[in-house]
Amino acid sequence: MTADVQPLLWVPEIDRALAFYRDALGFETLFTGMNPKTGDTGTAAVRYRGAVLILSALDLFAPDGDQAPGGVSLYFHVDEDLDALFARWKDAPGGRAVAAPADQWWGDRTFILADPFGYRLIISRPVGAAGA
Repeated sequence: MTADVQPLLWVPEIDRALAFYRDALGFETLFTGMNPKTGDTGTAAVRYRGAVLILSALDLFAPDGDQAPGGVSLYFHVDEDLDALFARWKDAPGGRAVAAPADQWWGDRTFILADPFGYRLIISRPVGAAGA
C-alpha cells in the first residue's frame, strides 16, 4: 500500500490562486473541477516538479468560524539553483517575498514567499551538513 500527501489549500478566489501558482510561478495544472453550485471552477490541482497542491474555493473546505486562510506553511525541497528560482519568483504578481535566500543552520538554503492568501512557501535545497 502506498500513500502520499496532497495539501489542500482553501482559497476564496480560485482564479486568483491559479494566476499565482500556474501563471506566475509556472506550476502545471493537473486538473480543474467544477463548483456544483455555480458551474464555475471550484477546485484545481497544480504541480511543481513532483509536489502537488490542491486549491479549492468550495465551501466544503472553507475554514471554520473566524479562521482565515494562510495558516499553513509548505516546505518544498528542490534540486535547482535556489537563487535563480528566487529571482524568478520574488516579484510574482499577487505574492510577496518574505525572506531572501539564506543558508540555515540545519543544512538547507531557503527562501520564503507568501501567496495571495497568506500561505507561506518555504523553498529549500540542501547545501551542507546540519549544524555546520
